[in-house]
Amino acid sequence: MTMSTDLMTAQDAAERIGCTHQRVKQLVQEGRLAQPIRINARIHLHRRADIEVYRDVAAGREITLVASLLPDAEQPLRRTVDLLIDRPTGWPGSVTWQHVRVFSGHVGETERTVVVLSTLHASTNMLYNDIRDIAAQLNQTVLAGRGRDAVWIVYIQRTEHQRPRIENAVLRTAIPRTSTARNFLRRPTVSASTAWEPDDPSFHPLDSLHEVDRLIGAPLETFPGESYTIETVDRWQHARATGPSGPVPFLVDPYEFRLYADALHLLARKPNDRAQTARFGERALADLLRGRDAGFRHSRPQDRTWLAREIRDRARNLPLDLDEDHLAVAMTAVELTDADQAAIEAAGAPLTIAQLPTALTELRQWAEDTDEFADNPDPQLHDAISRAVDAVIFTLRAERIEAPMPSIPEPLVADVRGQVGQRFLDQISWEPAGARRGRRHRKLAASLIGGETARFGLDLDGNLIAQRPHRPETIAAEWPDHCDSELWHRATRIIADNEDKPGAIAVFLEAPDGLHLLPRGNTNRHNGWQFGYGGSSPGHLAASILANVTHHHGELHDDELEYDRRHALSRWLDLETERPTDHLRIDLAELRTRSDTEN
Repeated sequence: MTMSTDLMTAQDAAERIGCTHQRVKQLVQEGRLAQPIRINARIHLHRRADIEVYRDVAAGREITLVASLLPDAEQPLRRTVDLLIDRPTGWPGSVTWQHVRVFSGHVGETERTVVVLSTLHASTNMLYNDIRDIAAQLNQTVLAGRGRDAVWIVYIQRTEHQRPRIENAVLRTAIPRTSTARNFLRRPTVSASTAWEPDDPSFHPLDSLHEVDRLIGAPLETFPGESYTIETVDRWQHARATGPSGPVPFLVDPYEFRLYADALHLLARKPNDRAQTARFGERALADLLRGRDAGFRHSRPQDRTWLAREIRDRARNLPLDLDEDHLAVAMTAVELTDADQAAIEAAGAPLTIAQLPTALTELRQWAEDTDEFADNPDPQLHDAISRAVDAVIFTLRAERIEAPMPSIPEPLVADVRGQVGQRFLDQISWEPAGARRGRRHRKLAASLIGGETARFGLDLDGNLIAQRPHRPETIAAEWPDHCDSELWHRATRIIADNEDKPGAIAVFLEAPDGLHLLPRGNTNRHNGWQFGYGGSSPGHLAASILANVTHHHGELHDDELEYDRRHALSRWLDLETERPTDHLRIDLAELRTRSDTEN
């Protein structure tokens, strides 16, 4: 009986191969089949991937080397390649960085090549999807045609939230039926042609980093988590080339001291015409840094980086990739300098609770006046002010005070469809072509592809709208989070047209004076709404409607709606927004009645 999709008994393995279970045991003894996993003295299970590899070889298919079948290297293999390669991700201008290490040498009478592939920190891990293309490229560029006779290792590095994964990628190549099965421990050298098109990889998990160590005859260096960068690898390679190799220093900043301390220094020294606002920012930043510094000093040195904590917590049974033989970096936590402490002292006392809302409003306005859309953008100053905004919000939350939302809503892009969409567009007061464009216009245009050609106007509520001439059905809007209670109560329907087309659809409140954008209800700022099909967007729409109901309907507030009533109303809204239809029509009178009576 098969124990799982990845493990099977000897009898199951025999059925897959087409032999007896005694023959399976013989193949293991001969080294032609990987050793099974010992569950206990009686139960030994084979990996499905190992059985499939043997079937491929017996059928005459050419495969790359299988790590579990290879003997230990008695001497360290020579490192022949240690380089970083960049590969496009499919997004314009975006690349992912791969670290390629190749080890070659003789093990007994056989030439062995081991290729270790890993992805740098913060790069998209594409090894599983792209292993065939990467292998074919490396086979031609650095392996001189030896790729099909190599053992390929994919190593997913240790991070703060993920244990390492080490897998042997077995790559297959279709060969003519007339070819005989090959012993894949000792295969003849390949032809002069370096062309190779691997296909259909399978992945065989290795027990630990020790499995790689025994293949190459020496410990494989590791760069855990955020230390795995181009700069760190370069420094390690340089140190190794110029003297005895050992861990290279790597600074980490778990408390983000430098981000906030550098912001404090900039606000303190840069001349500006907003002295009071700058002082607000300095005091907020200094207070945040005092608290973080106290927490840092209270912690023990071995707790100040995630890697140090990992090593401490696992001291009795330290994983191989964290011992001195494998670690290529020595992580050290950043601390505040004397200059930082002096700036904190000069900033003065923390903001009072009464000053926090004013400070937040003024700092947000200053941040808007310096961002990329401003008349005079100042990226460095904008970043410093944004840190000060973060510090004020952090203090408000610590005092259990709700931080008010920004005064100008964030842009949202949606399609306006059918008669409803046209009615909304007809209500917009479009600006003349030569009208001056300000920060709001630039920010809204940036949310549209090709927004530099957009025209602008104001809807009935003064929300700025942008529309491109070549695609008039798509708009960007300063979408409101809330509306006046008066509008909510005089509106009659929630309305939209879809016309059975994909895309984010604009949804409106229909009132006697015209159409108004349906507020998002301060829910998550998702990328638009859709209706008439299953998925997350109808759920977003239903959540926004429900948030508006609880915000505006009489004296009912979210915490006063009984769970059952709220759940029943939510179920009804889900049905209304997910029905297959080209038109959304929700009568607000019925919605208000249901909010009173659902149980």
